[in-house]
Amino acid sequence: MKNKTFPLGGIVIIDKVEKEFGLFPKIFDGIGGNMKDFIPLVKVHVNNRLTHSVATHQILKTYPIEAMN
Repeated sequence: MKNKTFPLGGIVIIDKVEKEFGLFPKIFDGIGGNMKDFIPLVKVHVNNRLTHSVATHQILKTYPIEAMN
């Protein structure tokens, strides 16, 4: 397995906004239906937009699984 690095700036910003304002549950509460991982998936897409901004189908190739937790 090859080591990958990824920028933490987007993750830090997302966590800070989440802790201070609770933004994601306020905006997306009730939208995901039965999906329990809807808000974490939204966070992955926001992080992608803040950092590399790759196409959606390339996210799994670009970021390690640790970045999605």
